[in-house]
Amino acid sequence: MKHHMKHLTLSVTATLTPIGALAAQLHAETVVAWGLDQSGSSAPPTLAQSAISVAAGGYHSMALLPSGAALCWGNNDFGQCNVPSDIGQIVQISAGRDHSIARTADGGVVCWGSNSAGQCSVPAGLGPVRFIAGGFASTLAIRTDGTVACWGNLTAPKGLPTALIADAGGEHAILMRANGTVVCWGDNAFGQTDVPAALPMCSAVSAGLHHSVALTTDGKVACWGRSDLGQCAVPADLPLARDVTAGSFFTTALLVDGTVRGWGHNTAGQPAPPTPITDVMRVDCGEHHAIALRSETPLAGAVEWRKDEGGNGHWYRFVLPGAALSWHAARDSADAQAAMLACLEDPGETQWALTIAGSPAYFFSQHGIWLGGYQDVSHPNYAEPNGGWRWLSGPDMTFETWTSWFNDYGGPTGQVAAISTQQCPPAAPLGRFVSDIGAWFPVYPCYSPPQCYMVEWSRDCNGDGIVDFGQIRAGLVPDVNQNNVPDECDCLADIFVDGLVNGADLGIVLSQWGQGAGAASDINRDGTVDGPDLAIVLGTWGPCDR
Repeated sequence: MKHHMKHLTLSVTATLTPIGALAAQLHAETVVAWGLDQSGSSAPPTLAQSAISVAAGGYHSMALLPSGAALCWGNNDFGQCNVPSDIGQIVQISAGRDHSIARTADGGVVCWGSNSAGQCSVPAGLGPVRFIAGGFASTLAIRTDGTVACWGNLTAPKGLPTALIADAGGEHAILMRANGTVVCWGDNAFGQTDVPAALPMCSAVSAGLHHSVALTTDGKVACWGRSDLGQCAVPADLPLARDVTAGSFFTTALLVDGTVRGWGHNTAGQPAPPTPITDVMRVDCGEHHAIALRSETPLAGAVEWRKDEGGNGHWYRFVLPGAALSWHAARDSADAQAAMLACLEDPGETQWALTIAGSPAYFFSQHGIWLGGYQDVSHPNYAEPNGGWRWLSGPDMTFETWTSWFNDYGGPTGQVAAISTQQCPPAAPLGRFVSDIGAWFPVYPCYSPPQCYMVEWSRDCNGDGIVDFGQIRAGLVPDVNQNNVPDECDCLADIFVDGLVNGADLGIVLSQWGQGAGAASDINRDGTVDGPDLAIVLGTWGPCDR
């Protein structure tokens, strides 16, 4: 049952209204459950559709609401759905088989439900906690210093390394360190704690009743332990994933494309939804059911901020690479798409970006969105903590709502920017800029790097007043090599590579006429050097930089 820098703040609007045609794309259900529907565990109530996180227990489900309250439904034989009224602000939820757990904004842990093995007996003096996970009859917590505590039918052995994330299963547990290595402990009757010796660096881990699963940083799933019901039979054709979660006897992968695929025990359709769903942000698995949180808006598609709707004509896309990533990695990925990290140069553009990304719920669950902002140490106004900030597109950041709520905690100079609606600590204003300084910010443990970024296309290489990306999508200009740059600006016909499309290139085409795939003159990559290639040469004749 998996659960998954210096700072400056920017106030943002928390209530977002879809713009124009985007409203038609909204998903009717953001919380979807499937599998065994005992006591209604797979029937989310209407109120759950506003959730910012979800969790699955044995036969009950949970949702975390934007208000910081928890909602539970399903089996309540042990009071696991009786959420205490005096918890306070909740920032994380998790569920065991018959108990529920919440982590509060002040780092506290609250449990309710079955206490048959002491799983709801939170140790005195536990200390502030930054992560929780529920096992079959156990509770696991990671303190702010990275040390692990367990209670119930599971204990944390001495010498256990510090953890970034962890999960508890039947009577075993799994943790991932900040360097991506994995450690297991506890019952090993089925080999569930025998971490494969050659396991690569990982980005996610989860524990089932008697099996363990990990996601490697290259998007592949590894599984070990009990597999008599196929729970560790990872499909050979499984596409790249960005998260994994283990149910009691099944395993589910959240794929990079936002869909879900599962395998293992399938008496009630628990491994994957019976009707495919898209734009999934998070999945959690229980004993015989699973629950998913979807984005309110499609994640995969790029959206234009139309000029006739008051926009700038640029295109934007919300990208989920699958795991936490650095600002520099996000910037390089945007560059490779002939785009840039989104540069929100005014409040109107910020509002638009938040709208197409979905809801504030998503920022909460993904720790923010990397943007194209950075602190330029060569800027004439550079000063710590909030001087010299500018966008990759050039302009300075001029928001009137900038504050220096956070001090300079001795982090590196020249930070980079992300925006979120998460409040951590709870006194922080909505919205923040975060420096790129590692896996977990050492001062406030609920900070961690964003797992997503916003791309913006604004280039108009042919100077016709229309963004190139939109023209390519509409089929108005060719993009043979699919690099989001119009062929006329890409100089594909410069086969001789001298900065000119001229007789030298024409001669190469004529000399290779009729040749097949792989020929340098097969400019349109259709497998033959022929008339269309000649047309590209003649149509782009002249200097490449014109």
